[in-house]
Amino acid sequence: MELEEFPVEISHVALRPDGNRLRLVLEIEAKEGLLERTTARFTLAARPHIDRDAQTLSLVDLEMDVATRNYLIETADWLANPAILSWIEQRAKLNLDELEAELRDSAIAMVKAHQAKLPANVKASFDLDRARVTDLRVTPDRLVVVFSADGQLAIDVEHLPVAEGS
Repeated sequence: MELEEFPVEISHVALRPDGNRLRLVLEIEAKEGLLERTTARFTLAARPHIDRDAQTLSLVDLEMDVATRNYLIETADWLANPAILSWIEQRAKLNLDELEAELRDSAIAMVKAHQAKLPANVKASFDLDRARVTDLRVTPDRLVVVFSADGQLAIDVEHLPVAEGS
């Protein structure tokens, strides 16, 4: 990808939990003028935000870490421009549709696994109508995705065993 206002290419992106925020690591290559090229690793802290209507995960409130800011000031201070952070924030979005499809498949597999454990006289069926990401929680070592599943569960009990002496 390339910035419209800046000759910058992002060649690698990594995302990992860091406290209650996410750490975003970008490897970039930037050009200033015809001959000057700078390669750098941006390390940014960001707050994850879910837009439930659009079903996207966005990274907002981006901040450069101290090492990144110091490096840029020493080597390519023009890259420390706040417009670059704004540009990254506008584009740092992940569509959750694919994740929701995986969650749906996992929910169906989980129900099927529980169905297999039911007694022989109990039959259950489950129709999953919708699975949606509803929240994100960042812990010190992971990103927790909370989702809800809506559907119909039907249970058919053929006969109940009767205890002797009742």
